[in-house]
Amino acid sequence: MRYFCQKILHWICAACILTGIAARFLFLDISYEYDELFTAVTSNPALSLGWVWTNWLMPDVHPPLHNFLLYIYNHFVPYGPEIWLRLPSVLFGLGALAYAWLAFPKRFGKTVRWVFMGLLSCQMYGIFYAQHARAYALMLLLSVPLTFLFLNMSHATAKGKDISRRQWAAYAVLSLLLCWSHYFGALLFGAFSVLLLAQAVIYKRCIGVFLLVPAAVFVLFLPWLLPNLWANISLQRFDGAWWANEMSNQSILPGLTIFFFSSFGGYVLLMGLVVTGLLLALRAYKRTGHFARGREILLLLSAFAIGILVVAVLNFKIYLFFGRYFMPFIPCVYLSFALITAPLVRRYILGMALLDAFLLNSLFLCFVLYIVTHFTGFVSARISVQAYKDMAPDKELFVVAMEAFPPSSMNAMYAFYPNQVFKMGTTVTELYNIEPALREAALARRDKAVIWMPNCTAAKLGRLSQEWGRAIGVAGKPGTSCFLELTDKGVLTPPADWQSADTEQLSRLGGW
Repeated sequence: MRYFCQKILHWICAACILTGIAARFLFLDISYEYDELFTAVTSNPALSLGWVWTNWLMPDVHPPLHNFLLYIYNHFVPYGPEIWLRLPSVLFGLGALAYAWLAFPKRFGKTVRWVFMGLLSCQMYGIFYAQHARAYALMLLLSVPLTFLFLNMSHATAKGKDISRRQWAAYAVLSLLLCWSHYFGALLFGAFSVLLLAQAVIYKRCIGVFLLVPAAVFVLFLPWLLPNLWANISLQRFDGAWWANEMSNQSILPGLTIFFFSSFGGYVLLMGLVVTGLLLALRAYKRTGHFARGREILLLLSAFAIGILVVAVLNFKIYLFFGRYFMPFIPCVYLSFALITAPLVRRYILGMALLDAFLLNSLFLCFVLYIVTHFTGFVSARISVQAYKDMAPDKELFVVAMEAFPPSSMNAMYAFYPNQVFKMGTTVTELYNIEPALREAALARRDKAVIWMPNCTAAKLGRLSQEWGRAIGVAGKPGTSCFLELTDKGVLTPPADWQSADTEQLSRLGGW
């Protein structure tokens, strides 16, 4: 009976993995999210790459490898439809899973591989961002082999074996690509390099190569790092002009919990499994004096701890605790969990049942996310512009964007759906980031324009009203964006039900 139950639970785990793989095709057709619009305009094959680099990529807050790859890719596929720009991320995500299965270190055993694959394939945000036109799936594709390589190199160092030139070359190439993909990829590379150097010192190995290879990677990252750092200093990103600095530190723990565990319920299930696995390992340690895979677990969690520590220090100047930024650390966290819980999953029905419950919970939440993104207008760029096209196509479009995109790119970003997708040929003017005199000149003709605020919240409206010294009202709220009314005097207040206002209220805009 016990064997039969284990087989059933094992097949549930396998079915969850296959479902997680299939779910990486669920979100290909939804509207671009605003970060994706930046990817779309910076990978436009009609533009000069040098011009894009200088004017749009260099002032951005992320390294540009993913944009470069899509720029080349867009020369060979239709430019504009969401599915084409997202397809590379799907391939990157599937590639990460395939590599994780095929190249998994054999010394860890089959059960560890099954647990790791289950966690990696069913994570809700891993599924969503595997279809996102941003660098997150690329980061995962690079971080999985780098994590395996780090552990293999650490194992060789501890055993007194030489690390081959081929391994060092692979480590350098993967690290450099990660650095050029995202700053958190550079953070993972830094954490691994520090830990490798520490092991070289502990085990009395020649530390020259442990210093030389990371130094070479760092030097090859400088052509991006130094000018981009200067560009962000010039834009005062570190002096309060970073959109996320308004985030409360109280959101750090819930945000990371949701990212790594999909929900608080998922946290309870998986941490219950991890804690029980640790208790079993400690009991075995008292009996045998050996903590199974303790060294690898410590290395993986230490790398993650270094990442958290660095971000915590940076948090004094700039808020970076976004779960998706930690995508390169997913293999570290999940592999450490797999190493801890594998004995429990292998020997006890309860262990496998808890793992299956976590995977099923993550897939269920992925289905909920599918409903939200497809039927509620939660990702609202397309439906907002569709409303504008249906009701006032002859009017100019003003945009109020309070995010941290390079100001020089914003007109092109918010013109993407009106002009690239709907072929309206409209004039788009972003108001928030331009000179006050130019803004006032534009607002003087606001009766002949529609004013659109992406990512609209009551807090942003209040802040905008204070900064501009104008009363602001909400004329319509398709999805998570707003169409605004502005006045020079008097008071305009949002409708009492402004959170649920829809495109039917757009008729309140003058002249519509």
